[in-house]
Amino acid sequence: MNEKALIRLDGISKSFDEQVVLDNISLNIRKNEFLTLLGPSGCGKTTMLRILGGFEKPDAGRVLHGKQDIVDIPPYKRNINTVFQRYALFPHLNVYENIAFGLNIKKMEKTKIRIKVKKALKQVNLDGFEKRSVSQLSGGQQQRVAIARAIVNEPEILLLDEPLSSLDLKLRQEMQYELKTLQKELGITFVYVTHDQEEALTMSDTVVVMNNGTIQQMGKPEAIYNEPINAFVADFIGESNIYQGTMKKDKELELFGHMFECVDTGFAENESVDVVIRPEDVRLYKIHSKEYAREGGMLVGQVTDCIFKGVHYETCVDTYGYEWVVQNTKNFIPGEHVNIEVDPYDIHIMKKQSEADADES
Repeated sequence: MNEKALIRLDGISKSFDEQVVLDNISLNIRKNEFLTLLGPSGCGKTTMLRILGGFEKPDAGRVLHGKQDIVDIPPYKRNINTVFQRYALFPHLNVYENIAFGLNIKKMEKTKIRIKVKKALKQVNLDGFEKRSVSQLSGGQQQRVAIARAIVNEPEILLLDEPLSSLDLKLRQEMQYELKTLQKELGITFVYVTHDQEEALTMSDTVVVMNNGTIQQMGKPEAIYNEPINAFVADFIGESNIYQGTMKKDKELELFGHMFECVDTGFAENESVDVVIRPEDVRLYKIHSKEYAREGGMLVGQVTDCIFKGVHYETCVDTYGYEWVVQNTKNFIPGEHVNIEVDPYDIHIMKKQSEADADES
């Protein structure tokens, strides 16, 4: 995979005030890939982006662009551009002048600048906005100007540091699709930083989930969501029911004192594990009394709450003192007794978090 990498982080570490922010990170970024760094605040994702852009130097490790280590190369000499969270547009310049700013600094010929700026404006759907003041633009339009200013330089890699965070929900969702479409049309590599799992799952070819300065898991969005490697990833990527269980032997799980069939293997007998079950994978069936469980039902619980969320109901169920969150299309009434059923392949078993963390270090 190394030979296909456009840029490679090799053993990157970084600390601030003796606090480790990045801990021996290695990562391949491929050509034409939309890669997202996803994680909570303080996980190290923005520091990694700044190291890629040349705005920070690592304490250890290399940033390889091809075979060249670019750690000591300043940002303006890298074929990498950055779209910052707050756009950093010049309020005293109009749209054209903002986009052309970097080209003017390079003393490019005026006719060539005009051609490149018009092309960039067309790419971000801002034809005819050349003379508009940036202060007269909406948040989404300002973001497009910032992107146009970055792509007009024809970089190999575009870094985006939470560029949608200041937009309202509807516009943010629209811009997710626009960014993904733009990336495909431009044919350049996007490295995107966010703490929003919906953005990561919607736009990315590859998602890199980070926590405490380390990579917890990376892969395609579907794989990250459907097969989380540990409880942190499962909890951070979407909603999850996470419980402590015991693998009695391969494919046999003990949970809440009951035996469940699952499909996981490779655990020791009687090994303590984390059990993850997604809310949408749980089925509920109403029963008249907890003494009359549905034949084949796995557990019996009592509904404590049911909230309409638009496309589904979110139902909370108490069983043996543990809460289940279930997403389905039925409206259950608090106080009702229900059967809880889950298919074996929807029960995800993983090593305890402490063991997974030890493996990462």
